[in-house]
Amino acid sequence: MADTTRTILTTLKEFLRGYETETLRNRILTALLMKRGRIKYGAGGLGPQWQVKFKQATIQGNDGTGTLTFSEQQRYKQAYLPYRGYAVVDSATKRTRVLNKGAEALVNIMETIVTNLTEDLEEQFGQEFYIDGNASGNEDRMHGVESFFGINGTLNVSTGAQRSANAADLVAYPDDSYATLDTDLGGYSGSQTTGTWPSGVATADYDFYTPVMVNYTSTGFAGSADTWAQQCLESMRYGINKARRNSGKKGALDLIVLDGDLYRQFLDKQDSKERINIENTEMRELGFGNMTQLDGVPITWEYGIPASINGSTGSQGYGFNVDYMELRSCQGQLFEPETGYDMSSRTERFVVDFIGNLICQSPRHFLKLAPYA
Repeated sequence: MADTTRTILTTLKEFLRGYETETLRNRILTALLMKRGRIKYGAGGLGPQWQVKFKQATIQGNDGTGTLTFSEQQRYKQAYLPYRGYAVVDSATKRTRVLNKGAEALVNIMETIVTNLTEDLEEQFGQEFYIDGNASGNEDRMHGVESFFGINGTLNVSTGAQRSANAADLVAYPDDSYATLDTDLGGYSGSQTTGTWPSGVATADYDFYTPVMVNYTSTGFAGSADTWAQQCLESMRYGINKARRNSGKKGALDLIVLDGDLYRQFLDKQDSKERINIENTEMRELGFGNMTQLDGVPITWEYGIPASINGSTGSQGYGFNVDYMELRSCQGQLFEPETGYDMSSRTERFVVDFIGNLICQSPRHFLKLAPYA
């Protein structure tokens, strides 16, 4: 039996090295993370800690002769996430092994355990990028992007104040905690100096950790009906524009991923317009041709996008900035196989697991599209 254990474990390891690469390429987000070197292996410690810059030095007018006022600048907050994990398991008794062979075996269980485990892992792992790792029952699951998309009603479109969900408002009011830091507007300091957030101008510390969450059913958009089908272009354009309040090329969104029905309705809306399709070569190189663009941002869909979560009342979409994301694995590969033989039950046990987490440097660089009111 020892030789069988050794053989299966070796086969499992070699199989997974190639198979996990295909798993990563199967989802556009993980494919982008892999292409840009945003997947880290062999991470250690209790969990990642990183510094988030939340404040800027105040600019002073000076013609070269005036007196400067000096003060020490405290620019950083520290974020921290613990490592989480997943496992898929199977087992086979000695009786199964000795009977399930030859022409009588309709399915060779021992030979298909590896395939079944990896396929099961592949089907479910990509969907974990969207979960709320702070929610009850998710204590062992990774911190997907819903971990920082919590809300408290909507943001009054006229005053910028929080209020109960109101159809007139363009964005939800952020109210969450991610990696030990609050996502609330002005949660640590700062202010909106002109206009109403996310428009106008705010000090850097006011929204340094705050995502934009667009209410695509808002009556503030100009659609003939307050639905995604009628307002998808306007609401997405609004979200893309407000996400670009981050200065520089690195601050722009790389990708918007929609629920399948939302993507179909978006294409239907696009059909009525004369447009020039600009091919995104990066996405094409990754093997994803089923997408279009809006204002330079690739738009596509993916299976498993959640609905009606964290204040949303229906189908959703997400905007990602991959340069501010990192998928960390504490092991030498993303998925690590193990096997062992329990003599008392005469059972061979198999497990393939992941220990790590998804890190988003700051929620500020992400977008959510949902019906909030």
